[in-house]
Amino acid sequence: NTPTNDGATPAFIAAQNGHMEALRVLAELGADVDTPMNNGATLALVAAQNGHLEVLRLLAELGADVETPNNKGATPAFIAAGKGHLEVLRLLAELGASVETPANNGATPALAAARNGRLEVVRLLAELGADVKTPKNNGATPALAAAGKGHLEVVKLLAELRANVNTPDNDGCTPALVAAEMGHV
Repeated sequence: NTPTNDGATPAFIAAQNGHMEALRVLAELGADVDTPMNNGATLALVAAQNGHLEVLRLLAELGADVETPNNKGATPAFIAAGKGHLEVLRLLAELGASVETPANNGATPALAAARNGRLEVVRLLAELGADVKTPKNNGATPALAAAGKGHLEVVKLLAELRANVNTPDNDGCTPALVAAEMGHV
């Protein structure tokens, strides 16, 4: 369990790199599967980040918490949504993890997915019952985040899902204004 200077344990490194058997052996030898790095990233979070579905499943079997956020409040579901790891997100939901928990800045998994153009993830989140309209602390909605990055198909999907694609953020910027500013109109 001896960590590096940034807090990465051997079990963390195994999870990060998708080495299931190494992780299993380390756990059998007493490695803690919930010890976070200094930045709060857990084994479950790094497995979700890297799309290691089977590692995440093993961690759950070993009793790891699949909802613990990092120091910025990002949960494994938030990270998986932003990275576009559809099956990882589906597994997290099956394991009982919330697909709506916002990060410290108020950004939800739906906003992270929309910002990164993850159309199918936004669709899945809606199917799982996540609110795809919730703004982050500065008022930016998933539609605004998608528009600002030029993800028109995501904006269209959000409109189909009854999200108001004209809602301004706290500074009065609308998705159309941000899209125009960024050259996406």
